[in-house]
Amino acid sequence: MAAEAQTVTDTSSAPSLGTGQATVSLEQELPAEVVRLQALSNERLMQWDQWVKDSIEPLIQSPVTEIQAEALWAVAQSLEGSGSDVVARTVRQAVKAHDYATRAGYLQNLMTHLPWLLTGHWLLTVLVTYWLRARVRPLQQLNGLILMAMVSWLGASSLGVAPSPFKYPVLMIILGLWMVLSWVTAHFYAHALPAPISAEPVNSSWLPGWWLFTATGCLLLLDQSLHFHERLRFLALEQWWAWFVSALLLPLAAWAAPWLLGGVRWLGYALWGHRSYGGIALRWLVGALLVLGFHMAHRLNIPQHVTGELLKAVFLVALCGWCVWKMPLAAQLWHAGHALNSVRYLMGAVTLMVLVAVAAFATSDKGPLLVMALLMAVLLATVLGWTGGMGLLVLGFGTIFLIGVDLDVVGERLQAWQDPFTADRDDMARLMWFQSEAARFAWGFGVGQVPWCGSSRLDVCHGLPLQLQSDYTFTAIMGWWGPWGAWSWLLLFSAYAYHALMYCARRSPSILTPGMLLQPGSVKEALAMHLLFLFAVLMLMQTWITVAGNLGWLPLTGLTWPLLSYGKSSLWVSTFFAGAWGMRRLHA
Repeated sequence: MAAEAQTVTDTSSAPSLGTGQATVSLEQELPAEVVRLQALSNERLMQWDQWVKDSIEPLIQSPVTEIQAEALWAVAQSLEGSGSDVVARTVRQAVKAHDYATRAGYLQNLMTHLPWLLTGHWLLTVLVTYWLRARVRPLQQLNGLILMAMVSWLGASSLGVAPSPFKYPVLMIILGLWMVLSWVTAHFYAHALPAPISAEPVNSSWLPGWWLFTATGCLLLLDQSLHFHERLRFLALEQWWAWFVSALLLPLAAWAAPWLLGGVRWLGYALWGHRSYGGIALRWLVGALLVLGFHMAHRLNIPQHVTGELLKAVFLVALCGWCVWKMPLAAQLWHAGHALNSVRYLMGAVTLMVLVAVAAFATSDKGPLLVMALLMAVLLATVLGWTGGMGLLVLGFGTIFLIGVDLDVVGERLQAWQDPFTADRDDMARLMWFQSEAARFAWGFGVGQVPWCGSSRLDVCHGLPLQLQSDYTFTAIMGWWGPWGAWSWLLLFSAYAYHALMYCARRSPSILTPGMLLQPGSVKEALAMHLLFLFAVLMLMQTWITVAGNLGWLPLTGLTWPLLSYGKSSLWVSTFFAGAWGMRRLHA
């Protein structure tokens, strides 16, 4: 309330956020708006005083009765921000203002220490990767990761970009007890611990590429948070914290990969390893339970971007089992001329696609469904031949265009794609305007110089769509580096994903043989190769679909660019797959 009542000074004397400065400048406030805010604050102060006289003073003038105790309890709830009266609303506004002020301080400190934070994040990524290659037991590896996480957290809090870990005493107590328990286990029960294992990336560019693309995404979002719509002001801070978590999730996923592969192997064999009617019933039962789970998540208002990423992860794991246990037989039978027998093995993939489609419609999120359908078409093309695969792609897109006009969101996007300047949604028109402006310069506007809100900043941002940070990353990169830079960056990312894809394609034929698949270790390696292969194909398809939507080649799909776009759940799921299946586990 005091902050609202304070007179807003002229911003010409306030420091602004430039190349070497560390504060965020506020826009010039109109005098009429200042007067209105002061009047509103005075009115709230009068309402507060009146509430104290009417509600508090009568309760404390005499000994408390049972009725007065209930009234005091209601007063306490109001002071905690619960309820709909004027006091509860005022408390919530004060807490929200304090939270905004704290996060603004974090954001300013982030800009001040940006080079040091980038260097520290890179060192953390390198250290945890080399620590995974050390010949120590898994328990020691895990404790080392926890120790480096705590050191990084303390360093970030000392720079003022994160809260102190000591503000979470319960977490500190749990970590302390875990360390004591680990010490006791390592000294008295060392014989029961697993043998030392180490890990290294599948290729030399895997980890540097991951860091390069994720760091670029964070810096791009930081530029948008400081110079774009005010609703995006603190998204960069949230993504930055998620990025530091990802640096630890990457090795943690690789550390847990052997046990995760055991679970994937068991689940894949349970779903696809039997030809009986019981196996078919089990697949439908598990699928129905998953569809029900996603439907309940949608009813509980879990965001679509979270359920969409979880659906893609479930789809990849289930499809991986089909690729190992069913797809080789289906391909051999098809090319041998036994089409009917091959169709029986292909029905499992069709069943999986139907269940995924039902789950996508249950969550009202059809963007990931397009990517998963294209991935399935590519896999089926390896069985039926590329003629059949292209036929499936054409059939799928034809179905989308035929039935899409009757769906609300899809119909709007199709309308905007066909005629962007007369459509109800003007997202495509604004993207085309911005791209044409950025194309006037060979290498874009430059980092920190992009007019995200157009050539003139008014009281409302009339520039790019508000989903710029998630759906239109290619357009944002074009603003930074122009068309040449954006296309070069796209080709670099495609080469990065294609490198992992080709590694799996070269490695898997030597594993997918009847003799090798009789060994549990070879089955796990085959599953790991397929999971990395499917993940790389998914990244490539999702990237090119979102780029095609940005350029107007396809309708806008609302898909993100993996590793670059804003989204904590997307970043964490992609990092998990990159760490778990992109780190080759060596023998003890």
